[in-house]
Amino acid sequence: MIILSATLGFFAVFVVLFFAVFKFTFVKEGTAKIVLKFGAFDKVLLAKTGYAMDADGNIGPGEQELGLFELLGGLRFVGIRFIHTIYKRDFTWVKSLPDGVMQDRSEADVDFILASVDYQYGLRITKAESKDLLDLNAQITLTARVVNPYKALFAVKDWFDAVVVRIAPAVREYISNHTYEEIISDPKSQLDRDVIKQLRLKGEDGSYSIIDKLRDFYGIEVLALETVNIDPDETYRKATLEKWQAERDAEAELVKQRVGALSFASETSGREISMISQWLGTPVADLQTELRAAITADPDHGFEKWLSKYPVASRNWNLIQQKVLGVRPTLVGDASGGQLDPLVQLLAIYQSLKSSGVTPVTSGNPTAGQGNAAAQPDSAAKAAMIQENFDWYFKTFGKYSPQDPRANP
Repeated sequence: MIILSATLGFFAVFVVLFFAVFKFTFVKEGTAKIVLKFGAFDKVLLAKTGYAMDADGNIGPGEQELGLFELLGGLRFVGIRFIHTIYKRDFTWVKSLPDGVMQDRSEADVDFILASVDYQYGLRITKAESKDLLDLNAQITLTARVVNPYKALFAVKDWFDAVVVRIAPAVREYISNHTYEEIISDPKSQLDRDVIKQLRLKGEDGSYSIIDKLRDFYGIEVLALETVNIDPDETYRKATLEKWQAERDAEAELVKQRVGALSFASETSGREISMISQWLGTPVADLQTELRAAITADPDHGFEKWLSKYPVASRNWNLIQQKVLGVRPTLVGDASGGQLDPLVQLLAIYQSLKSSGVTPVTSGNPTAGQGNAAAQPDSAAKAAMIQENFDWYFKTFGKYSPQDPRANP
């Protein structure tokens, strides 16, 4: 019993002395830690299943040779306490989140580094001047991974800053060669492809490309680059919004004018259709279908173009249009297309001209401002105008109009 107690006591003392002399640490999967010996680099502790480091410290597929204690998951042997220590540093970077937000992050006394793990870093490019002299701000997602922990931590003071400094000029160069409209209208992310192509371009002498330098000198492998957004400064955005709103207001005013034109045409089209139907014997429904098609094709001028096919009605319309000169025509008939006698229509137009102070003529445009006395049409003028319409009908269709007295001698 005494021997057993002594043995246990000795073992306890041994364990205490062992851990007092030797130092261990836990390394999480997908990370690595740097061990320093009296402040200088000694070794890298890696925990990544299926990966190992070669003689140059590069991480790649393979199986690690683990010691006795390293077989216990992520437990790793550091060395002799007070002689061997774990390297720590402050690290500041930008994380690109899935929703496109660029989040600034900073941690102090970080004792590990990601080991061959793809990570989405954020790059901000500010005041990059475009071809059309706009200052643009871009946000870029850069997918990269550390493939050599030693180089990433000791070959450069801050590997993340080194990556930004190397890649930002390529993005700025692309922006300087394109206008803002060209960049934002590109549906195939040409910026991303062109910048990556530039980063992979080797020198004429076969020297390292930028991506090669980042991997071979700094231990950082760049995998992809994607533009999250690219925008001008606040002043330009405000001006662009004002321009967009002005365009929308102009479109709304145009629609309003077109609706007004269609409304005015609808008030008159029934009378014109009625007149044409009586002169030509064409069904009102057919004329209405024809008119709707004309207005649909050209909302601004479709009605006038349609009337120009029928000189009889067109004369009537031209007179009505003289309201621009102060003429307020007396419209006679049913706007829905009720039948009217053509002679009544002509008399209505003359009555309109009379009340507006316009002298009616048989050709050309009416003349305004000659007084009511001059506007009185005599019977000879009426007869001449009616006869002119009858003659046009006979010349056009090779027969007399049903209203022409010569049709029924």
